[in-house]
Amino acid sequence: PSHRALRQVRFPAPIPEVLVRLSDCLDRKSLQTPGIFQPGSGDPAEIHRLRSDLNEGTFDPSTVTDPCAVASLILSWFRELEPDRVLADCALLDRFSPSTREEEVSELIETVPLPERGLFLWVLDLIVRTHDEKASNNSTLSTLAVIWAEALFPARDDQEMAGYFC
Repeated sequence: PSHRALRQVRFPAPIPEVLVRLSDCLDRKSLQTPGIFQPGSGDPAEIHRLRSDLNEGTFDPSTVTDPCAVASLILSWFRELEPDRVLADCALLDRFSPSTREEEVSELIETVPLPERGLFLWVLDLIVRTHDEKASNNSTLSTLAVIWAEALFPARDDQEMAGYFC
């Protein structure tokens, strides 16, 4: 089966094509880039060009020269859902705390409704893949957690968010 088909099976709900295309590009272009997913990373001109290409249906992964621009577009996709962040309507954080035991986490994730659960698991997978390259990209789990929490959840204190996930 194709890489795209595997992703559809792997997650409990379909992942939007734009996210799959961007993620596939990141897979090829490297999660090892220092500063990947950091606020303000990515060449603004390339971000604008890639966004236009995506909107016009002319996106070509072979034209990407800045993996940080792709990462920025992925984060932007989630942030632009405001005020309906992916996890805005679920009470996941109200039931999750820094003392939540590992075996409880899966049960909590199962309470997230579809399709939000699929997107959440997709992001967690991307976070893990990014963190796996921490020796090259210098991304700590705490930093990734804060960056992604801001994109997924309604606004909360950054320190509070880092405490939930690290």
